[in-house]
Amino acid sequence: MQQVNGAINQVLQTLWDLSPVSARKIKTVVAFTAPKTISIGVTAGSTAFTGWTPSDEDMYCSINIDGDGMTNEISGSATLLLPYAGTTGTKTATVFHDSVAVPSNYQEIVFPLLDVDDRYSPLLPGPVVSDKQTGEPEWAWVDDNASGVNPTAPAVISLNTLPTALKRYQFLALLSPPRVTLPNMTESTAVVPMRYEHIESRLIPAVRGKLAGTDLWRNEATRQNAIKEGEQAIASYSLVPQHNSTPDNRVGTPYGW
Repeated sequence: MQQVNGAINQVLQTLWDLSPVSARKIKTVVAFTAPKTISIGVTAGSTAFTGWTPSDEDMYCSINIDGDGMTNEISGSATLLLPYAGTTGTKTATVFHDSVAVPSNYQEIVFPLLDVDDRYSPLLPGPVVSDKQTGEPEWAWVDDNASGVNPTAPAVISLNTLPTALKRYQFLALLSPPRVTLPNMTESTAVVPMRYEHIESRLIPAVRGKLAGTDLWRNEATRQNAIKEGEQAIASYSLVPQHNSTPDNRVGTPYGW
């Protein structure tokens, strides 16, 4: 089963690489919510905190804790990035939502970010800022977060200021290659992450071709033919016009209808 699963993903990712960039992008919106005041238990010299559980939208955001002059960051479900520099106790703190975790299926963020609430004015990429001040964002950047959890995210979008109100930005994202997991192989409701018109004509023969090169293929008389058909299926995929919204058709209807 693992070999079959591996062959499917290998073909899916090969066909994905052959697709035009326009077919791998998605338009989306992220929200940096307004700041909030919380109560938090901290210990002098420690990064651990108690008494409050951050939500997904709080992760990787800045936090100002009473008694510490430095802006800190929420780096885990009960962890700060910097050791707390004040005295031990329960403190009042303000969480500024200046960062948003990028969904795990996004491979790349395409700048500019467009300010939905300000006539879609562009927010361009800029340098990393460590000592942020409150105010209207002027630029943004993407922090790598390869092994990040809480939640799992490949990267984090950060603003150069601590916003004092809700901010919403629209942008394009390049999607990661699709994958089929082992549990998907036995789920009756699982959906193949590929346009339907290519499943029988390209995906299945290409997977058969990959499997024909393994010890799972027992029929020597058909092995080479299966490998050849798989190579032809992959080669033909790069020649087919790619569509973002409508299936391939052969009745003379203009593309996009």
